[in-house]
Amino acid sequence: MKFSRGITTLAAAGIISLGLAACSASPANSGGAGGESAEGDCSVGISMPTRSLERWINDGEGLQKQLEGEDCTVDLQYADNKTDQQISQIQNQIAGGSKILVVAAIDGEALAPVLAEAKKQNATVIAYDRLINGTPDVDYYATFDNYKVGQLQGQYIEKTLDLANAAGPFTLEPFAGSPDDNNAKFFFSGAWGILQPTSRAGSSPSPRASRPRPTTTGPRSASRAGPPTRRSPRWTTASPPSTPADRRSTWCSRPTTASPSASRPR
Repeated sequence: MKFSRGITTLAAAGIISLGLAACSASPANSGGAGGESAEGDCSVGISMPTRSLERWINDGEGLQKQLEGEDCTVDLQYADNKTDQQISQIQNQIAGGSKILVVAAIDGEALAPVLAEAKKQNATVIAYDRLINGTPDVDYYATFDNYKVGQLQGQYIEKTLDLANAAGPFTLEPFAGSPDDNNAKFFFSGAWGILQPTSRAGSSPSPRASRPRPTTTGPRSASRAGPPTRRSPRWTTASPPSTPADRRSTWCSRPTTASPSASRPR
């Protein structure tokens, strides 16, 4: 997992290099003396969602260190998981002259207006790890194979509970990811593809467990439920979860349509 995160960080840095090359190759905007300084200018705004998770600290500081080693000016901001705060920080980065924005969105549906502002200033926008939807103003999307991550989650549960040999049954209660997190759909699809062959729909005496959340990412916990009664199926779920059919993932690519929302799994 740490390897995948490192690859994503390096990929984002590579995309930034592409953005700089594109800026250098483009004619300078009218603005008097700005033409000469625009050549080779490297001003990057990095917008991370929170410092409460170590991974975002590592990702942000890793990018900052790498870019500053290449003589870039870096404005790194963390938004405390507050969408309004992230929007305000991005606006400040645009006003401060950031020509490249690396954004790990808190809410992938809420950034269209501020990214439109960025485009008016000819800034290159990179969606980092989380796809930003509903806007044509995202130039690149740097991520890892989210479906594969879901598979690894499912394989961990499969191995830990020894589903190939254990009698079971086991009770599984999937927990939903955030509706505005595009990655959650991929995580669930990958995990459930591993676990579904040994599962069946059932019911639970707990009213809370009988109403699973409408969108599910993948099982975060599984517990032994009673004495072994059969070998197959080994899973009982509160209700059959809906599995997204779309398994696509994007690795460091330009969005292929006018709106990145077209690439969301249905």
